Amino acid sequence: MKKLKVVLWFVIFILSVVLGEKLFMNEKVKSNVLRVAFPSQQSFKRYEPTNISLDYEYILLENIYSPLVELDKNGSIEPGVAEKTEWIGDELKLSIRSNLKTKSGQTITAEDVLFSLKRILVLSANTHGNFKDIVCPGIDLKSIEQECAGLRTDGNDVFIKAIGGKTFKVNALTQ
Repeated sequence: MKKLKVVLWFVIFILSVVLGEKLFMNEKVKSNVLRVAFPSQQSFKRYEPTNISLDYEYILLENIYSPLVELDKNGSIEPGVAEKTEWIGDELKLSIRSNLKTKSGQTITAEDVLFSLKRILVLSANTHGNFKDIVCPGIDLKSIEQECAGLRTDGNDVFIKAIGGKTFKVNALTQ
């Protein structure tokens, strides 16, 4: 009788493991939607990188967007979207990775980076100081198409230059 109980418990255990794996571990994904627990009811599409007010907004956006560069614990520049950085005179040259793609498969280029930087200037907003006064002083940009003396591209490189003897901290590009 004792042997029968042991065998029965063993069979029940094996069945529960197999059924549990079938039900919970190998369940096919029924949706391409990623669900994330988040402390806000606001629609995801409403979050704006140039208007971060709360810590959870920053955390969300930090996990969605990639910085141009990152800084290590010693403050040295490390690759991000830009695989290489180099100072050429008073311009910071950012060489954009050639293998970066959007979710839809489009290659991310230096022109895309320039668009994003100018978008910040047009919206007159960022959370790290007044970038506009450093790269486009005295210009009130109204559109992405307007020229800005401190921003340009050449091939797959973006050049950032502080105008009028001003300086900028590279850590502003890490956010």
